[in-house]
Amino acid sequence: MDSFVYQWTNLTLGKIYIGFHKGTEDDGYVCSSSSETFWREFKDPNNVWERKIISKGTMKECQLLESALLDSIDITSDSVYNNRNSLMFNFNEEVRAKLRAAALERGKDPEYRKTQSERTKANWAANPERRILQSQKAKQQIRTDITKEKIKIARSKQVITPESRNKAAATIKNTPNVMCPHCNKVGRYLGSMKKKHFEKCTYNKIMGKSIINN
Repeated sequence: MDSFVYQWTNLTLGKIYIGFHKGTEDDGYVCSSSSETFWREFKDPNNVWERKIISKGTMKECQLLESALLDSIDITSDSVYNNRNSLMFNFNEEVRAKLRAAALERGKDPEYRKTQSERTKANWAANPERRILQSQKAKQQIRTDITKEKIKIARSKQVITPESRNKAAATIKNTPNVMCPHCNKVGRYLGSMKKKHFEKCTYNKIMGKSIINN
């Protein structure tokens, strides 16, 4: 056994941090958190702290246990220092290199990959709409990149004259506002309204029905 899983508890504020460490309990290690809030409150003499050793084992065992523990709590809660939203990623290049090396080493472990795969499948199963939304987002990003390149090429060949500007302005001015029956978006039936709403509306594709009638 060369590693251990631990929990720091701020007894004053009722907040926790969970992590694992490869080393000994008395080697002076605190944690690897990049949370500015954690370190500010850890150094505050008015706060009382307690460290609990949850388990000991190999590095792989402790990594998996840490992941399982973090999955079992609300990671977005303000009472958890592991909250991803509070991290300040200001690592130097040496630390980044160590993190990359550690991630690559974990990725070589078949048991670790299997466990991570099972966790991912369980998360998708618990939230099936998330898969649809992620797929839509990925497709939209691909379309956006392709569209940007097409617009760039088209604009490089476009010759804009005062007459063409006036014609475009008149078209926009004379086009009436319309409402998408699926998401209630209101706008002129031009550009994004034609491309992203009505029969192409994302709400319609995901929900399969109009939200107005519900």
